[in-house]
Amino acid sequence: MSYAFLNDMGGSQITLHGMMERLTARGHEIVLYIPSSVFAECSDFIMRLGYRVRPLILPLMYRGLKTAPALYFRFLNLYFDRLQKEENFDVWTGWMAYPMGVAVSQWAAGRNVPSVVRCAGSDIQILSEIGYGDRQDRRIDRLVREWLPRAGKMIALSASVGEEYRKIGISDEKTAYIPCGVDLERFEKRLDKIEIRKRYGLPEKKFIFITVGRNHPKKGFRVLVEACAHIKKRGFDDFGILFVGKDVSSLVNYGRELGVEAQLYFIEEMGREKEGVLAFPSDEIVALYRASDACAFPSLLETFALIVVEAWAAGLPVITTDAPGCGEIVRDGQDALVAHAGDSKDLAEKMILVLENQELRKRLSVEGRRKAEIYSWTNIGGEWEKLFEGLKERSKT
Repeated sequence: MSYAFLNDMGGSQITLHGMMERLTARGHEIVLYIPSSVFAECSDFIMRLGYRVRPLILPLMYRGLKTAPALYFRFLNLYFDRLQKEENFDVWTGWMAYPMGVAVSQWAAGRNVPSVVRCAGSDIQILSEIGYGDRQDRRIDRLVREWLPRAGKMIALSASVGEEYRKIGISDEKTAYIPCGVDLERFEKRLDKIEIRKRYGLPEKKFIFITVGRNHPKKGFRVLVEACAHIKKRGFDDFGILFVGKDVSSLVNYGRELGVEAQLYFIEEMGREKEGVLAFPSDEIVALYRASDACAFPSLLETFALIVVEAWAAGLPVITTDAPGCGEIVRDGQDALVAHAGDSKDLAEKMILVLENQELRKRLSVEGRRKAEIYSWTNIGGEWEKLFEGLKERSKT
């Protein structure tokens, strides 16, 4: 069960789709329930997904759990009981801590049904300096602390997420580590770099750093613009930074203030299909990775830096930060260069190293591509399958 789906294409939603797609291909029957309003937004492509998606009829769920949880749980449990009677599910999964993780773990706690909860962002992490984190709402934090420790299994994308679980009372024995996956084959297709750059109005000969994601303060995109200014002051001019994602063009004024407008390129969020074929991430984003020379991902906080893995898969040298969810999946100087999160001067220095050193770029590219294989959907899908089958068997004993 998930409160959001591919109408809002973030890493969590794309990973949910990937997990559903791979397990269905392996012969498992999975049903995804999403709120009826989300179902309506996705109605143009749901029937083409290859797995079952059903509307969840729970009006005002987000608000109801906060304002009157005891009363809401009474109606919720009756509804979930009916779904279980109709489908006889072996395992229930709540995608994100609140509201679905709380709802599923609460219902399953009193029944002989295994439950799994996967957290992936603002539902579990807090960065108070930028007002980030659902659990800053005390009512949500109370519900998360009360019910998530009662889930059968908690999925952590990284060690940082596992540490957040410990803070709210979840034992290490209940935590399984399953990161995000990437479809390596899609990033390996031969593409014409010059043609792609022409298509999107990018300079043919400039060295292009790409970064991908919605323009949220936690992504550190303003830090990357500042780094661009530092690089230019050092005498470098024949480079550019390509921002790809929702609302990235709102950074243009900041670039103008710092005098680096000519170095910045913005492409808003790409569609999810081409010629009727669904793809996550889109073919356009894959092409833009392949048309770039390096990836600079300046995030201040992640549960798992999927952008880094996608860049590795595309064969790009990567510069990222030591922020949670980023620094822990890379090896500084081996498969990536690591800057201090929020430090634009340090980020600029790492970017200059990549600009100047062809041998370094080649080594980072080769090692990164090898590292990406760990996160192939062949491996990650197998981990999900092993988890679910193990829970199913244990529930029978």
